[in-house]
Amino acid sequence: MDRMAEKWRPHRGVAARLLWRYYAVTAKRVTTDIAAETKIGEKEAAA
Repeated sequence: MDRMAEKWRPHRGVAARLLWRYYAVTAKRVTTDIAAETKIGEKEAAA
């Protein structure tokens, strides 16, 4: 296991940044979708 981990050592930082960026984009998409649904729901309720 240590040998495998050592091979990835130079790439761990890049992999971490990619994963966090992916998480941020997908989390933002989910919150944006929820916010859009909430606003639509408020408009329908007001009508």
